[in-house]
Amino acid sequence: MTARLLAIWTLLPALLASVGVGSLASAQSLKITYLANEGFLIESDGTRVLVDALFGEGLEHYAAVPAPERAALEGGRSPWQGIDLVLATHHHPDHFDPEPVSRFLAANPRARFVSTPQAVDLLERRLPPDDERRARIRGLLPEPGTLERLDLGDVAVDVLQLHHGAGTEARNLGFLLHLEGADVLHVGDTEASWDEGFASHADLLAEVDVALLPLWFFTEGRWGEVVRRLPAATLVAMHIAEAGAPPLYFGSAGSRERRLELLRERHPGAQPMVRSGQRVDLGADEP
Repeated sequence: MTARLLAIWTLLPALLASVGVGSLASAQSLKITYLANEGFLIESDGTRVLVDALFGEGLEHYAAVPAPERAALEGGRSPWQGIDLVLATHHHPDHFDPEPVSRFLAANPRARFVSTPQAVDLLERRLPPDDERRARIRGLLPEPGTLERLDLGDVAVDVLQLHHGAGTEARNLGFLLHLEGADVLHVGDTEASWDEGFASHADLLAEVDVALLPLWFFTEGRWGEVVRRLPAATLVAMHIAEAGAPPLYFGSAGSRERRLELLRERHPGAQPMVRSGQRVDLGADEP
């Protein structure tokens, strides 16, 4: 090998990293599967995390996991065994139901559950005082503008409080998952603007690779700044009401069809989650 070729070979790893080849390869180890509404299975390098996925029949006009698949999910049967962590952004019944979570924790003895104190209270009411599952349950509610880091072996999670909306009693959490290969943000049902909920975490959010955001973040002006300020390689729209829902479910657009049109017009690279089992395409990006 000539001296020139040897020098190029020696510098090749640094050159590849400089153009993002290394990060692209790492991102391919991340798999995100949509279940229903805001429910996802997030997998990376053997770590498996469920977010807002255990909520039974949910609410009218929003998708729920199909019944046969839901039974396998709640029972920890294939392909739902080996889950490390279950997260719920808040206690509303289209995101969390204590009965399915209780059954799931019984079937998955290593899985841990993290949510708001409101959700944890509902879950613990259903467990005997000496039930071992209590040791695997944790309620968190960081002060607004702060976050709490959970180091859970192969996954670290930054937990932040993002308000659900003016006048609601529900406490809503955002989760920033730090996995092997990528950082994934799930914000639950927040109605917080950039200044209200995100600006104080701007440096951390600049590292986000995948952002899972409610559909209204992409179609209503109040939340446009959040989308613009998240340099995510992949944007995902969730919490999409079913086609037959009343117009009030679709904000200023008035219908599901028009809201999805607005999504395509304003954020053509964003991926709407409309079918259970849908996979997030990690190669997608806005032009």
